[in-house]
Amino acid sequence: MTFLLICLFIVMIAISALCSGSETGLLSVPRSRVISSIGNIGSKKRESSAARRLISILNNLPDMMTTILIANNIANVSISTVSATLALQFFPLSPTSRTIWACITAVIILFTGEYLPKLLFSSKPLRMSLSVTWFLKTINFVLKPIAYIFSILINFVFRIKDTKGPNQNYSRDSLRNLLSDKNDATRLTDFERRLIDRVLTLQATTAGDIAHPPTPDTDLRGLKIPSTTRGDDILPIMRKHRKTDAEVFCPETEEILGVVTEEDVLLLLTGVLK
Repeated sequence: MTFLLICLFIVMIAISALCSGSETGLLSVPRSRVISSIGNIGSKKRESSAARRLISILNNLPDMMTTILIANNIANVSISTVSATLALQFFPLSPTSRTIWACITAVIILFTGEYLPKLLFSSKPLRMSLSVTWFLKTINFVLKPIAYIFSILINFVFRIKDTKGPNQNYSRDSLRNLLSDKNDATRLTDFERRLIDRVLTLQATTAGDIAHPPTPDTDLRGLKIPSTTRGDDILPIMRKHRKTDAEVFCPETEEILGVVTEEDVLLLLTGVLK
């Protein structure tokens, strides 16, 4: 019986640690970084599946946080109960020893169940969160009825809007933050980072930004584009009209600002043209 109580004590501390760490990790991990963990399905199928589970969890974060809090409280109450039972078995006639046992247990719980997990998950939120997606899905399945009732009460009291949905929008700034962060399970190579950065630069550039005076060999026969045309739209327009050059005009004044060529766009995309 004592052996089973000790095992239960260890299991409850582990559950408490996972719940505390997961809470910190889920609140710290940037969603845009999860994209980089999806893609290598071959030899890294397990990691890709974990990334998809993590996205599913983040899409239902309020419900998952409710489940984590419920599981953490159940674990903490169980730890206290089991610890008191063990103290009575080990020190039935020594209140002082039971008091010392309680203090030592409190320090162990504080360090292994709260401080250490939160420290680990805050230092590497994405990697640690990916490693416990199986645990989060398991407790979500087991505690789903209880969590559902709590979610209804929380949504009613705090009027939390529904955040469920598979589609996630990522801003240009979010992608740039992803490119600048080379740590913690990102799978982008340096070449891929540079390529994506060039595409983002091209999207943020307009035809008016790269327009320049025409050269003697510039072919300007009818193709005109507004100066507000996005950089990544220039080449499709040229190819549609089978042109390699286009005049750039101001939409308000119709004034010709200059020309842009297919070569200009390609040089900007490769990083030669700044």
